[in-house]
Amino acid sequence: MKSERYFHEQCILIVDDQETVVVFLRDTLEKLGFEVETASNGLEGLEVMGTESVEGFSLISKYRSWMA
Repeated sequence: MKSERYFHEQCILIVDDQETVVVFLRDTLEKLGFEVETASNGLEGLEVMGTESVEGFSLISKYRSWMA
């Protein structure tokens, strides 16, 4: 399951529709030693995390359960 990998290591998911922002953040964070995944919108971000479409508070709850 992707979500376990992404939230139990030093990996950051960047979600933004502006490619220049994504490239800048990705390059900066990778230089700092983070593994970085990117998505161009929220739905793609959820796919990268390996979860279904959820509302904001549900996503926070899922994130907290992954961190436990």
